[in-house]
Amino acid sequence: MLAKCTISNTRQAPGRSHCKLVARFDLSATEVWAFLAQQLEGLAARQDHEYNRVPLNDIGAEARGFRIEKIAFEVDQILHPHVPFKLSRACSDVDWFRGEVKVENKHGQMLFDPDRGWYCNFSWIKCASANVREHNVFDELCLAIYSPFGLHFLKHPGDFDPSVTRGLRGKQLKLRAPRRMLDVKEALDHMLKKMEVDWSCQPLATVLWDTGG
Repeated sequence: MLAKCTISNTRQAPGRSHCKLVARFDLSATEVWAFLAQQLEGLAARQDHEYNRVPLNDIGAEARGFRIEKIAFEVDQILHPHVPFKLSRACSDVDWFRGEVKVENKHGQMLFDPDRGWYCNFSWIKCASANVREHNVFDELCLAIYSPFGLHFLKHPGDFDPSVTRGLRGKQLKLRAPRRMLDVKEALDHMLKKMEVDWSCQPLATVLWDTGG
């Protein structure tokens, strides 16, 4: 039996309902699948299009992470000009010290998935965790979103529930924009608002890219 797709509109129809049949499509038809493939290909290319000519996009994820951490360190120094800073050692659980405050920076890139829409994850946050560690390894957690527009730094309150946070590698924080929200700027604004309202994050700074117009 051939699969079929029925599209209806909401105009008044006599009889049983307010729906009116306007079209039928045979989903086994080559033309239909060609159209769907074209649409999916366009969605898959959306991320590459948005990050075209964006700084740090042409290097590997690990190198990008080091660059973002360095920028975050410089931003923190600008925000606290009268406090001594010290970078931590490579084996340390935090990234730097601001006076006696242990600061950890985690970044996530805005990514696009045709099935899920725009999303951003922050991984390996070594916070208090049941049967692993009693306290956060950091005093202050700085989160940075790497987007096609720039770097967006926010301070997380660090109030994780140890009873639901498990694993040696730490917690993962997940941001999602509504699937229907395809515009990357609209999705970014949604994520930033969610971080402020739902996560109680405090905006610290934004470093905008100069992409030459």
